[in-house]
Amino acid sequence: MASVVVPTRNPGAGFGVLLDALAASRGVDEIIVIDSASTDGTSELSSQKGARVVGIKENAFDHGGVRFIVADCCAFKRGSVEIGWVPDVCEWVREDIQAHAGVPVFFVTHANLRERPWGAAFDSLDAYGLHPGAVEMRNLLASCGHVVAALSGHVHANRLEVHDGIPCVEIGSTCIARASVRYFCVFSNRTEMTYERLSDASLEARAEQVAHCSPRLKDVEAALALIDGREEDKVATFPHAGRPVAALGPTGP
Repeated sequence: MASVVVPTRNPGAGFGVLLDALAASRGVDEIIVIDSASTDGTSELSSQKGARVVGIKENAFDHGGVRFIVADCCAFKRGSVEIGWVPDVCEWVREDIQAHAGVPVFFVTHANLRERPWGAAFDSLDAYGLHPGAVEMRNLLASCGHVVAALSGHVHANRLEVHDGIPCVEIGSTCIARASVRYFCVFSNRTEMTYERLSDASLEARAEQVAHCSPRLKDVEAALALIDGREEDKVATFPHAGRPVAALGPTGP
């Protein structure tokens, strides 16, 4: 029996669409909604959709005592407008972090926060450049003092480096060469991260394709080493109190 647990707090009108999609998903036998005193009818809607509702007090759900902030940007132009880390997004992140002063913060984004010289793992890019506003976002995170880690993707590689005292975890290769996943286990004083490779299916064929498509990755072994990451990048512990130790990974420039 597979149960899906959804924490909620005033999720809005679109929540019913999510419940319908979950109910139609293969393998889902039960939907449990943990509602933090919503005032928008979430409990009633969830019950009508067949979910089991567990009501808790507004301040009773705290994600294990840490704060996850999920933000993103688009690295392309829409018409004449260049979209990136726009000032409104940076200000929203700043306000959210300041509103949770002293709470360990994990910052999560798809977009890379640092320029990477290696080629893309499945196209002809020579390097991954920075999106507009990336430097401002990095400076914001570094100035807060209680950002435990910054998690990002986009560069199709697995890396863990420490910049400005913050572990920067790049999570990649989900659809390239090796399917993988990272697990984050939150404890009262730390968060532990582990990496697991899910499959080696067609590994060599995919690696050869990667090396062929990317001008900087002509060697299959080099391609695999970049995509799968170093052993020291796969397991890490992020302390919640104080600055994370540099021993978590190599210090970047």
